[in-house]
This record gives sequence, structure tokens and C-alpha cells, in this order.
Amino acid sequence: MEAWEAAELQILKAKNDMFIETQKGTIELTKMILRGTFIINGAAAAAVLAARDPALFVAMFCFSWGALASVCATGITYLVQGMVSATWAITLCKYPFRQTECTQEELDGVQMSRWNKRWGNKVRFVAIGFVVTSISLFAIGLCFALSTLS
Repeated sequence: MEAWEAAELQILKAKNDMFIETQKGTIELTKMILRGTFIINGAAAAAVLAARDPALFVAMFCFSWGALASVCATGITYLVQGMVSATWAITLCKYPFRQTECTQEELDGVQMSRWNKRWGNKVRFVAIGFVVTSISLFAIGLCFALSTLS
């Protein structure tokens, strides 16, 4: 193997390692955010439910729907993660020192990777929308609860 091939291989390995570490970090951050939004809404709904005050119905409604939005975001997040991970097939098929042509199966994987890349970003924004909705519903429910209890 020539020096430039070894250098190219090291660059590809570094990119691969960076991609894997970035994905791990993204997964951990996402899990923390989703757990947090679910816990704050769920705990708030449980507290309001325990109070058994009919005046707090709107607050409980907001907290409950906020928890549901968080659960929806969790499901969509796993879908997005799968889509993002699948985009790596492009790099593997275009490996710089490949001795053979890509097989039809690999080319299909590249095509699917392009589709996942295109739609993965759109689906990611849906998941972010659910998280923002969850946090917003928590804030609205909190305002209703505070105004009712004041």
C-alpha cells in the first residue's frame, strides 16, 4: 500500500470514528432531553391529579398532552436515528481503494441512503416540534396551575 493510500485510509477511518462518536453523543443527549420532558409533564400531571381540584383540569390536560408529545418525540427520534445511521452506506460503497464495482444491492443501499438523508432531516424537525410542544404545554399548564392556586 502506498503512502497516499494509507493516508486516505486513515482519513476514512477518522471520519468513521467521528461519525460513530457523534451518533453516540446525539443519542445520549436526545435520551436526556426526552426523559426530562416526559418526567416534568408526567410528574406535574400526577401532582395535579392528586390535588383532585376540578379547577386544575386545564393544567392537568396540558401536562398530560405534554407527556404524550414527549412519548411521540421519543418514537420519532428512534426512527430518525435509524435513518441517519443508514446514510453511511454511501461512504462504504465509495471506498477509495475498492477493487470491484459496487453490487446492485450496494447501489440500492446508496439510493436508500440518499432517500434517508433527504427525509431524515424533515422527520427530525417533526421530533423537535413534539419536544417544543411538550415543553410549551408544560409552561401553559404551569401558568394555569399557578393562576388557579393563587
